[in-house]
Amino acid sequence: MKLGSMDRRQARVVAVLPTFGSGGRRGTGYLLDSSLAITAYHVGRTAGSIQGPACTLGAEVELTWSDKDLDVAILRTATPVADLPINPARLGVITSAAPELRTEVIGYPVFQRVNNQWRIEQAIGTVNPITTSDINRIQIQVTSGRWIDPAVTKASKPLNPWGGVSGAPVLFQDLLIGIVTHAQPDPPYNRLEATPVHLLSHGLETVKSALRHTNASMSFESVELVNIAEPLRTFPFLGNHTLPSQLLDPTKEVVEYTGRVSDLTAITSWMDSPGFALGMLVGEVGVGKTRSAIQLIRDARSNGWSAELLAGRGPVSATGEQLRRLSMLTVNTLIVIDNAELKPAYIAELASILAYNHGISVRLVMLARSAGWWWEELGHQLPPSAVAGARVFRLEHVADSGQNARSLFTAAAQAFDHRINNGSSSILDSSILNASNDAYFAPESVMTILNIHLRALRWILAISSPETKDQPEEALLSNEIQHMGRAFRSNGLRMHSSRLENILAAAVLYGATTHTEAERLITLIADLEVDDGLLVVDIVHDLYPGRDGDYFTPLGIGALSDRLLKTNLLKNTETLLSPMPKLSRLQQMRALTTLFRLAGSEPKIGEVMATFLSERTHDVRFEMVASAGLVVGHPGAVERVLRRAYPSQSDRIRHVVAAASGSAQEGDASAELWDMYVDAFSLEGEGGVDIGSAIEAIDLAMEELEECRSALDDALSVAPSLSNFLEDYWSILYESSRSLTRVAERLMHAEEDTEQVFSLSRKLHRELEELRPTLSNAAGVLTRDTRRLSSFQEEGLSQIAEALQGLADALRGVAEAVPIKTREDED
Repeated sequence: MKLGSMDRRQARVVAVLPTFGSGGRRGTGYLLDSSLAITAYHVGRTAGSIQGPACTLGAEVELTWSDKDLDVAILRTATPVADLPINPARLGVITSAAPELRTEVIGYPVFQRVNNQWRIEQAIGTVNPITTSDINRIQIQVTSGRWIDPAVTKASKPLNPWGGVSGAPVLFQDLLIGIVTHAQPDPPYNRLEATPVHLLSHGLETVKSALRHTNASMSFESVELVNIAEPLRTFPFLGNHTLPSQLLDPTKEVVEYTGRVSDLTAITSWMDSPGFALGMLVGEVGVGKTRSAIQLIRDARSNGWSAELLAGRGPVSATGEQLRRLSMLTVNTLIVIDNAELKPAYIAELASILAYNHGISVRLVMLARSAGWWWEELGHQLPPSAVAGARVFRLEHVADSGQNARSLFTAAAQAFDHRINNGSSSILDSSILNASNDAYFAPESVMTILNIHLRALRWILAISSPETKDQPEEALLSNEIQHMGRAFRSNGLRMHSSRLENILAAAVLYGATTHTEAERLITLIADLEVDDGLLVVDIVHDLYPGRDGDYFTPLGIGALSDRLLKTNLLKNTETLLSPMPKLSRLQQMRALTTLFRLAGSEPKIGEVMATFLSERTHDVRFEMVASAGLVVGHPGAVERVLRRAYPSQSDRIRHVVAAASGSAQEGDASAELWDMYVDAFSLEGEGGVDIGSAIEAIDLAMEELEECRSALDDALSVAPSLSNFLEDYWSILYESSRSLTRVAERLMHAEEDTEQVFSLSRKLHRELEELRPTLSNAAGVLTRDTRRLSSFQEEGLSQIAEALQGLADALRGVAEAVPIKTREDED
């Protein structure tokens, strides 16, 4: 099997072989990275080598860490396994008392040994977290898997079939939550016991030394949070060390966090009381919201909390059962959501569920630039238990004096210098201080942390000049474009800097959640050949890998993004705004929100925005523009744009402007605004199509297809003389099913892209229309011709005819379930 087609969890599983002559046990292990494997202590203490998909030739190992009481050991290979790269494993912890958590155990048990070859087994089971929690063990009730072997259970001395599975990983999706240490010794052998991996944190320093990982990669992710959104994990800084936006990214933590003691103390004090509460952390661009949130999460984790900074657009992949688990949490939990004003439906749903928790502390903290109408209205939409104890915390400037600004500048310059030079420093402290004294810090200057970091980075990169001393954004953006140009040239693309700037500005303004969105945006902006456009998408993705659930996130630094957009929107209005109606709902809302925010400080942006929208009122709906204005809250800019672009909506504009100004609205008007706002930012409003019923129908059809193939194979094996008779039908079935499968698979991966879903649906319908009559005809012919055959052949052909008819019926169900859009609908 090729590794590229293998499940990434299976690729990590290895067989642990004992040293020859040691009398040790064979077991299973799980690769933590390319040179470390975790297993059971009673397996690892005599281990001599490991073998598996990632190291097919085997690799010698030595015991590097162990805990006999936990029955856990970590093995190190002499050299990294070479068959494929292994990223650091993700470790998980169960933080809810909700029963029947579905898990997997993957290992090499004795019952899968065939001709002395050990084969892998994937056993599905459930965990009831309260069971044996008092002794810090996980009990897995195995519900599927071939563990009951008649040859084993009927033997005079029953042999436990789970021999060899000790050390196997217990997984919840990609999270490693336990290591198997024992198996039920008696029939029916359907219970396994494991050590939770989060217990390794009790000896964290020793384990970290063995793993050679950073604190970030040794954190434990909550099983209950993994499906709500993708955590914004703060892994060690990777990528281009001199790309300004990367160095300034608060999640990279390049500069040590300082100050904010009173702010963090106030939030921590609010978190102490049991029960659920909503919190809001507000502040202007660059004041340090995200960085403070990360520090808050680190502090909470050090105190035993489950804490995550969540990204993404909402709990789209979570089932009702997974959401229910959040109402039965057993560990103090902190969830932080960035850009909260863009996620109203997500927050309302999450807060309503979390409010059921009592006896422990559960906090949902939102980061936003302001707490305006949307925050007040959110409180009206939630039950009283969800809004009791809600607090707003405002972050103010910490650089409130010239001396404080100088010290922060010095610390930032040292950190940037250290990172750019790979751990060494190239400048003297005295030279930094001299530069800071020359950085225009007035005795009582007021600056954001970001502004100080911008100045320090500009100076370290040696790109300052007399003309840009007060405008570090310009100098850093110029440096960013130069890096982007080098990346393009190294891939065979040459573009003028102004064109590169347009591409970057468009990517910043609209963003892209999926590769399809990114491809459409770049195609509309760059006017390139298809292959070159795809290459540009890949380059931008490599330079700016996605955050907040996006495919790419260019810049990500407010001050740099704002400067880039203000300049380019006024210079290249048509180029940047014309793609808007052709992009997804989410991309449009992201752009409209940004435009309103910029218009609040730059009236000319509001003018070009109003002009553009007034010419496209049928392409960009009033509800979307008004919702973006409600989020931003600049009533003057909102009113000017809406009245000029949508003069027929005067009554609704009056309500929108009043809400943006903070005026209370009557019940009906307030409810209408909230519904409009939620719809504009909802996932359903992005143009996605629910294809759940279609996927179920396709799965059923695939099962019927396999039955047809099986029936044909059986008939041909017992009656080879039928081969010529069935050859044509077999060929038609095989080729058509392959085509059907390809289209169906593409459809399953396109549900977020409306246009692609409908395009594939039409193609799938054509395939079905061609295939179903052929199958029905084949079934009829076979049924008719059974009259001329022997009873044995008659039975076989009748079975085939029945299978073909079943497949035809299943395909009819697919045709009814697939979301089809007619030409009339499109017009």
